[in-house]
Amino acid sequence: MFNSTLCNVSGLILGGLLSFHSFASDGLSPGDSQSKWIVSGYAVSLNNIYEGEKDMTLVLPNVEYRGDRLFLKGGDFGVRLYSPQDFSMGVMLTGRASFLNDNGEYKNNTQLAGLQEREASLEAGLYFIHNSTMGQLKVKLLDEVSNKHNGQRADVNYVFDLSHKGWRINPSIGATWESKDTNNYYYGVSASEANAQRAQYTATSSTSVNTAINARYAMNDNWDINLGAGYTLLGDGISDSSIVQDNEIVHAVVGATYNF
Repeated sequence: MFNSTLCNVSGLILGGLLSFHSFASDGLSPGDSQSKWIVSGYAVSLNNIYEGEKDMTLVLPNVEYRGDRLFLKGGDFGVRLYSPQDFSMGVMLTGRASFLNDNGEYKNNTQLAGLQEREASLEAGLYFIHNSTMGQLKVKLLDEVSNKHNGQRADVNYVFDLSHKGWRINPSIGATWESKDTNNYYYGVSASEANAQRAQYTATSSTSVNTAINARYAMNDNWDINLGAGYTLLGDGISDSSIVQDNEIVHAVVGATYNF
């Protein structure tokens, strides 16, 4: 959601409330409303991990569709193929972008100026979901299919489903493995890009870990407010890059959602 690794991510266990029968769509996560369509807007504050860049605040629109077989959620388009009992699996397509997509964003940053643009890419693959009374486990296995870097990514995330005084509260933990080709595309520095400001760097594969907490409060049948915060510790294949200044991402988010 928030850049290539500004993604995506981001205490309080009171007891699980939701059974898998509530999940008519694989586009539903613990804490979500049961609406089929939602439109929302979010303000997100986070640190920019690239050298010479300051913290930033983004205003992001969001549209979601949670159909019985099809879903659109957080930039992921998925199709459920099979759902025995409390498991489900399907195929998905997702877009991926980076701060380095547009050199107009960093041309005045002497530590990044001269880097080649990293074009947005598409990833496709499989997802697997297990729902229980405690929450939801989701696994994604993705391969880049737009011929930008031919890398892979695997993501595992568990979201707990909790409630307190009208709030739906959802702590989560997760990890993301990214291949060396993926990391080299977003964080590598080629010989032609290296200079006195930045050393040449060939990335390795990495595993980043994250934790977050999100909360939703329904003000009425249509309007929700959403709050969240998260922390990601980046793997060495990312944080060792000469164009990366931080080994962690911290974000906070506030938003409002209209349910149809």
